[in-house]
Amino acid sequence: MSQPLFPPLQFVSAAGRATPYRRMGSGPAVGLVHSLGGSLLNWDRVQPALAERADTLVYDWGGHGGSEKAMEPFSMADLGDQLADLLGQVFGRPALLAGVAAGSAIALQCALDHPERVAGLVLGAPTSAVAEATGQGMRERVGLIRSGGMATAVDASVQAGFPEAFRELHPEVIERYRHEFMSVAPQAYANSSDAFSRFDVSARLSQVGVPVLLLPGELDPYFPPPVAEGLRQRRPDWRLQLLPGVGHFEHLQAPDLIVQAVLSQLPG
Repeated sequence: MSQPLFPPLQFVSAAGRATPYRRMGSGPAVGLVHSLGGSLLNWDRVQPALAERADTLVYDWGGHGGSEKAMEPFSMADLGDQLADLLGQVFGRPALLAGVAAGSAIALQCALDHPERVAGLVLGAPTSAVAEATGQGMRERVGLIRSGGMATAVDASVQAGFPEAFRELHPEVIERYRHEFMSVAPQAYANSSDAFSRFDVSARLSQVGVPVLLLPGELDPYFPPPVAEGLRQRRPDWRLQLLPGVGHFEHLQAPDLIVQAVLSQLPG
């Protein structure tokens, strides 16, 4: 099978931050938001398939990939503003947003703060709040990264993010993930992780006015299926689709399932 030919990256200033993005396809607008420690390259096995039916956008946020490496701290609201400004400049119309983990949180934040930019949500590894114990653990890891660099966290991220069976069967995916993780600037990862560790929009779930599909991974240790089930109890109108045998980094482990889920939310 031939490899997809990706268009060159484009660059804008979104909410005052240098932001690279890649746009492919035509049709309904779809924005894809990568996870913590990743980059727009995370979507290389997703975007081409979606681009056959949609106008798709991937981008880098929070100092990941080629995005601006700001030294000052920022919040999830800031990241939602960046996404909203990018969507406005590139699409100029509401978009279906899909993300994984921190990417889902950014998409949800954007939908709450900028509802005019969002037509729907597909939330992988979803949560409306990072639990206090989880957040404390993330902030402790931030301290290690600030002092010792990304190498202090890469092994733990791989082990927690991918089920053991997947790691054994797909070493090429793991190697690529390790490379992307290690290439993130420590300060950027620390700022992003600190922002995500304080994420909490639980009190605002009633304000979400677009269709939502929740995609918990069966083997996700960070946001296991009961987290998504709790969200659906709060919002029974939201759909929930369990991804069997899938861990935390759903877009890297099961790109075909992510493609199918996003396509199911497109109009028509």
